[in-house]
Amino acid sequence: TGRYGGHAGRALDYRVSGQTASRGPELHPGDDAFDDWNLSQATARADWGAPGDRDTITVDGRWYTGREGKRTGIGFYDPPAQIDVDDPQYVSGGDVRARWRRVVDAGDDLQAQVYYDRTNRDGVQFGELRDTFDLDVIDHVTPLARHSIRWGAGARWSPSTFLQTQPTVDFEPHQETDRLFSFFGQDEIGLVPRRLTLTKIG
Repeated sequence: TGRYGGHAGRALDYRVSGQTASRGPELHPGDDAFDDWNLSQATARADWGAPGDRDTITVDGRWYTGREGKRTGIGFYDPPAQIDVDDPQYVSGGDVRARWRRVVDAGDDLQAQVYYDRTNRDGVQFGELRDTFDLDVIDHVTPLARHSIRWGAGARWSPSTFLQTQPTVDFEPHQETDRLFSFFGQDEIGLVPRRLTLTKIG
């Protein structure tokens, strides 16, 4: 594992890191070494915005790749049979997120965030490739004394592709897209300053 970070200019902070890990196989009859694995990943993050700035921006991301050793039972139609196959599963992917926040007034702020994720799984039995796109917006206002109101909305779009590698394992449809839309509202009422609050969520 390693990490490095620093500061550049008046308002930029950053850091990068990397990690890799591996594990040998367990003990099995016959000394079969099928369940060893390794995984490596790298991450990065940058923050823009000095104390007192109205706008701040954060961008971070991650990338990973790995190999997972495993034993899988595979079925066959002709002739009907099932055999154990010692073959690894390969995984890889990554994600990136960007978040912007603006201080509108004392106690009021607006935030927006976009996110993208890719997941890839490739095994002897089946595989899957999935992309996920996400957008969220949150507004925070204090229109009345003792009231702190937050409301927001979100949208997610996630297409996936199923990769058939064996005739006996199949999912239909091979391509499918999940969609999710959300909205929320919250009112936090101060009953006793700095001691007791009532929160209403919808």
